[in-house]
Amino acid sequence: MDDNRLKFGVGVLVIAAIGIGIILTFLFGAVPRVLTGEYKLLVAFPSADGISTNTPVLLRGVEIGRVIDKQLREDDVLLTLGIDTEYRDNLSHEYLPRIGTGSVITGDSKLEFVKATEEQLTSIHQDRLPQIRNQAYTDEQYLSYGQKSSDPFNLMFNLEDELRSTMESIRRAGGSLETVGTNVNQLVADARNVVGQADDELGDVSEEARQALIEFQGAMRNIRELLGDPELKESLRQALAELPDVLNEAQATLQSSQKTFESFEKVGTRFERVGAEAEKTVQNVDRTVDTVRDTVESAQRSFLSAERSIANIEKITEPIAENSENLVRQALVSLANLDRTLRQIETFGEVLNNSDGTVRRLLEDEDLYWQIRRTVENVEQASAKIRPILDDVRVFSDKIARDPRELGIRGALSKRPSGLGLK
Repeated sequence: MDDNRLKFGVGVLVIAAIGIGIILTFLFGAVPRVLTGEYKLLVAFPSADGISTNTPVLLRGVEIGRVIDKQLREDDVLLTLGIDTEYRDNLSHEYLPRIGTGSVITGDSKLEFVKATEEQLTSIHQDRLPQIRNQAYTDEQYLSYGQKSSDPFNLMFNLEDELRSTMESIRRAGGSLETVGTNVNQLVADARNVVGQADDELGDVSEEARQALIEFQGAMRNIRELLGDPELKESLRQALAELPDVLNEAQATLQSSQKTFESFEKVGTRFERVGAEAEKTVQNVDRTVDTVRDTVESAQRSFLSAERSIANIEKITEPIAENSENLVRQALVSLANLDRTLRQIETFGEVLNNSDGTVRRLLEDEDLYWQIRRTVENVEQASAKIRPILDDVRVFSDKIARDPRELGIRGALSKRPSGLGLK
């Protein structure tokens, strides 16, 4: 019984775990869309960092689909997108697919359709632009112009080498300035100690100073050229422009993480409630098992009583089985007698129902009924009158029995004393 109880408890826990898993799956949105219709788009991207299966597809911040499949090819990555059919009319050729930064903390990316500029549309569609501008994408359509936005952090990492060379140039320029200062200090010291030194020595010092200044100017030109690069300026400007959005997304991600932790806390509370309910269920199961045990014992006692009753019935039926022929013969005789009796009753009923019969006339003749009634009343009246006479006769007979001389002459002739009767 303990093994059965243990197995039952394990089964209850397994079923509860499966139910909780299903609830959590629906709670965190890990269920694919099986109840909504969708059509597919095949989009090629240079790379798909941070994109995985079931990544949401956005249009102006609204989720309109998901990523179904991710396939690596020789020169690019092919993504299969599932777009809900209810957004088919909203997604036209004016919108281009682009992969951007979704979360700075987790490193996830987002895939969204962004409305392109006129120059971008012209470069992609060329002469077909007027015909397909407002047309919606069709099922299984292949798009080869998926775009991948540059990551600000990757841009800063790519500038590492250039910044290293720039800092090296600045370091060399600083060393040159340090050398110039040292030379100047030495020059001043020499000028103080040795006044009136030869002109050639002053020329050498001035030449060294001039070379140092030339090197410093070259370093500054390198810095100016590096900082004056239009692409570098544009990259830095774009990185600085996107930095507030990145910080906002980081803040939103932190808030989302806080909400997620609160959800985990609520889920933990629900787990505690489920555990309490499971414990109550196990206790109820124990009571149910005890009840079933009592029921089984009662059923066993009932079966034993039924067996004893069947044994008694067998004892009763054994003589019947042994004398079955006599019993059948007697039953047949009884049935024959019953048949004759029923025929006699039928004959009696026919005679009784005969219109000439006495009973029939008694039931139907009203005059005969009243005659019989008057006769009965007369008999009642006569019996009422006869009753006092009978009482007197009883008293008289009692007196005669006590004293026969009260009869007269015979009593006088008799020699018996007066007052002696037969008693």
